Amino acid sequence: MRGEHQVVGSADRLIANTAEEAEALRSLYGAEGARTEVVRPGVDLRTFHPGEGRAAARARLGLPADAFVPLYAGRIQPLKGPDVLVRAVAELLRRRRGCAAGSSCRWWAVIRARRSAARPGGSRRSWG
Repeated sequence: MRGEHQVVGSADRLIANTAEEAEALRSLYGAEGARTEVVRPGVDLRTFHPGEGRAAARARLGLPADAFVPLYAGRIQPLKGPDVLVRAVAELLRRRRGCAAGSSCRWWAVIRARRSAARPGGSRRSWG
């Protein structure tokens, strides 16, 4: 945390995505409120917009209407915790043997690889 204190202390301006993040900069690192701004992340609505609904998306992707489809929307980095999602999905699949997940599904491959790596003598393969 010393590095974070140095960055906060020497920055001319601090940008946070949310009011909560700005408050954390102030309370955890002593950031001055006058040097802290909130700038919400934007999205290109020409590219990202509501589609035709879940059923249409599943049909377009060739997924069963009742398929279990995990989603991770975020930057792949340890801070975001995608490994937690992978473990949670693996546990859900373990508990719900009847859920639909094809062998060609990338998430299914990741979950299988993680399960294999977790076993004694399992292979350590990087999925990125």
